[in-house]
Amino acid sequence: MQLLWSQGYVHICLLKYPELEAQYLKRMLVQNGDLLLNEVIPALKINVSKAVEKMGIDLRGQDPYSIAPEKESVAVVMRARTLTELIEEKEITREELWQQLNDESPVVRKTVISYGLKAPMNELERKKYWDYFRTSQREDGERIAWLYQLLMNAPSGELDQWMVLLNEQDLEITLCVKIYLGMNYSDAPEIPYHPDPDPEFITLTTNSVWDWYKEKQRGGIQWKDTWK
Repeated sequence: MQLLWSQGYVHICLLKYPELEAQYLKRMLVQNGDLLLNEVIPALKINVSKAVEKMGIDLRGQDPYSIAPEKESVAVVMRARTLTELIEEKEITREELWQQLNDESPVVRKTVISYGLKAPMNELERKKYWDYFRTSQREDGERIAWLYQLLMNAPSGELDQWMVLLNEQDLEITLCVKIYLGMNYSDAPEIPYHPDPDPEFITLTTNSVWDWYKEKQRGGIQWKDTWK
């Protein structure tokens, strides 16, 4: 399960409705998303209209997706658009894409990650992706973008690394671990999906997976750092 939404929507909504609390807004967007079951990986697409209706916000006839960000963001959008065109036309090298990660805007950096670099090409890049994941900011969505790409070709030998992520009690990260286990370990208990980012609820849904993992460890299984 992946979330087809951007931290940009949270930022834009907060600009329009500064009285809202960011975590509350994010939670409402997740809980009122539309589940897309026809995807290769089931996805949750945000539905801004439904979320703001639940929060009792009067849109006064506005299209919630057209809430305009600040003018200074126009330059960022243009840089991201230009970069996208270069990627589509194959007029930018992978080395040059890595250099674009120095851009000050998380919008541009996420374009590089999700649309340019995509999944890691080899084991060396994979280690680099993990480093970026661990050091990126959570708030702007860049961190989860790295994790989605790591998930695309995740080897079974990374079980320890993925299980540790459950300690963060984060909904999106937990969903990534759920997909990882489904891809690599058919005997792992399924983590039930529920669009509730409450850490206590996430803990309850992952208890059986932790029991399974501890049993694997007691069995003396050695995980190999294999590359697929």
